[in-house]
Amino acid sequence: MAVTGSRGYGSWALLVFGVLVFLGGLSPFLTSGVGCGGQRMTESDTCVSTTVSANHVHSRTSDLTQQRSANRRLGVFGMVVGGATALGSGYMIRLQARARREGRPLRLQVVGQRGRFARLRPRRYDEPRHVRGVVRLRPAEAAASTTKTVEYRARVRCDHCHGTGKDGRKRCRVCRGSGLTGRVPQSVTIRVPAGMRDRSVVRVRGRGVPGRHPRPSGDLLLSVRLVSQGGASSRPAPERERAARESTSSAALPVTVTGNGVRFVVGPTGFLVQHEHRSATGRRDWVDHVELSWPDIADLSFDSDRHDAVVALYAVRAAGGRQHVVDSRALSTAQWQDVAKGVERLSGGRIILDLSRRDRPGGPRDS
Repeated sequence: MAVTGSRGYGSWALLVFGVLVFLGGLSPFLTSGVGCGGQRMTESDTCVSTTVSANHVHSRTSDLTQQRSANRRLGVFGMVVGGATALGSGYMIRLQARARREGRPLRLQVVGQRGRFARLRPRRYDEPRHVRGVVRLRPAEAAASTTKTVEYRARVRCDHCHGTGKDGRKRCRVCRGSGLTGRVPQSVTIRVPAGMRDRSVVRVRGRGVPGRHPRPSGDLLLSVRLVSQGGASSRPAPERERAARESTSSAALPVTVTGNGVRFVVGPTGFLVQHEHRSATGRRDWVDHVELSWPDIADLSFDSDRHDAVVALYAVRAAGGRQHVVDSRALSTAQWQDVAKGVERLSGGRIILDLSRRDRPGGPRDS
């Protein structure tokens, strides 16, 4: 027997109703006064309750203490009923949400019955389910194909009922009708393909939780974790992980320094040098002077031209020849250090700017 769930509006209405009843039952414990028929009682007041049944009128008189006890008994009853209603409807809403995420209707199956009460269970328990685990690899093992033995815990079919959940016509007393045992240790030997990265997933088919007999088993999903040689995870600690993310995010950020009428911008694709230009109205603009990309640059070095003794930064082109970039006097020593760090980082370490040659130029000269 299967019961198909609705769209969930009734569950939400029951949840709201249960919460309201629970709050109503909680109110006698939160207020200091005692209520009787919607009115607040004092020490000298008495509460008269009247009920009519079978053409008879029954009256009950209670003082302040008795009415407080009656209100609290009624409040406990409301808390129990409202709490149970809210929990049950919340559980149904959770099952309906999971069924919607999996793109299937919610079906409840009767798995047992005691007297007039039926025991329901979502049919997803009868379906195969995946199991997640972790496989740890060293960088050398991740680069090349390797064989690993992975240990994990998962539920298996009950040996008593062979996964059917029944012992004859009765429910299996070992697995209680689920057809599965508890989580038991298991191991599997897998072949990890070459080129695995951290957080990638290896799927081992048929090693997950089996469905009700004779349905197949789910899959084992192993998440790859790269570890160091000592066996510790290569993932940084939480306090270092934040710094690693910040350094990774800032690895491609450009470096910009502004000196004496010169702006030097080092970016992930190359660098740009701009000169300051002031208009007649005093407005300052930046005009592009030199812009080169990293593939077009073979080297950067400080030197002086034979016609000019001023030390300047020259770019040696990959196609041959060199180009004047900017005079060394335009930036301070600290600014040149920032430029050198940016050049080495953003060029991938291919180009290293030697700042010691600012005082001892001697690179290639024009012929």
